[in-house]
Amino acid sequence: MMICTIKIEYDPQWANFKLELRKLIEKLPKIKKGNPNDAPLFWIKNLRVTTRNKKLMIEGSLAKYFNGNNIEPFSWTDVRTAINKLSREMGLPLEEGILRRIDIGVNLSVDRDVIEYFEEMIHLHHYYRIRKYKTTLRFENNSHKFNFCFYDKKKLVLNENRNKEKKNYDDIELVSEFENLMRIELQIEERLPLFLEREEPVKVSELFSRDFCKELMKKWLRLYRRIQKRGISLFPLGTKGLYDYESLIKREFIETHGWEVLDYRLNQLVKQGSIDAKMKCQKRKQYTRAMLDKRPFIYQEHTNELNRKVNLMLFDIIVNQLFKMSETAQKLVK
Repeated sequence: MMICTIKIEYDPQWANFKLELRKLIEKLPKIKKGNPNDAPLFWIKNLRVTTRNKKLMIEGSLAKYFNGNNIEPFSWTDVRTAINKLSREMGLPLEEGILRRIDIGVNLSVDRDVIEYFEEMIHLHHYYRIRKYKTTLRFENNSHKFNFCFYDKKKLVLNENRNKEKKNYDDIELVSEFENLMRIELQIEERLPLFLEREEPVKVSELFSRDFCKELMKKWLRLYRRIQKRGISLFPLGTKGLYDYESLIKREFIETHGWEVLDYRLNQLVKQGSIDAKMKCQKRKQYTRAMLDKRPFIYQEHTNELNRKVNLMLFDIIVNQLFKMSETAQKLVK
């Protein structure tokens, strides 16, 4: 799992903002890329720098800035090094800035074509399921720019470089090592405090905190697990009693007819006075619990594989990255 795209808002507190900004622009190399009608002040490698209300906005992939790509491992322990490097290049203590956007992603080598896994992920409450592109599945929040995405990373890289005059052969070589490469990404494009259920803004320095990284991982994992996944329509050997039977029937109804049909039927019952609004909510929660109930139901082989690899990935992060973050912090204090 890696931090990819970030957006840092930094208030430099310059007495003469225009003069100091001009010095900064002259100091850094000029790179012509991007939309000429929306040109940034300058680029630092792939990071786009603009201003708003006398504040600097630095946006782009931190993994690409540090590694040159977001395919190779870019661990939580690398984040401090990358921010410190960027701070030195700009001559500003960016760890004091505010984090306005963050994307957290993971690349997983999977056994089959990436798009085969999409059909088994059918619903996420409060998110729209979008299949605008063949190689991408997006769950977009109904109210805010919070997205949970699955896409074919290998095909994306190969397609991006197909018509380029200057091909990125390093990226092509990296993805070519995999038969199938899936990227799963949580994109928090704005209102980060709201997503984290807090009021105070998120400081860049919090990216160096093990507890903050654990919180982001929990949010990522919670959304992944709350995606309702298609089961196999048979009575598993573990099915016991009326409760399991009713859960199985509820699952089959949603997988066959969809949430829209259930909502329509419940709304009709409310209109004719058969049930009240409170009972409608209770009934809907029963169906949700059934869809998220992992005990007696058999998932498709693709989903089982993906669940297993996500769990192994998280175990690796906890053992090999988060504990190292704590050790690094202790060394810095000493």
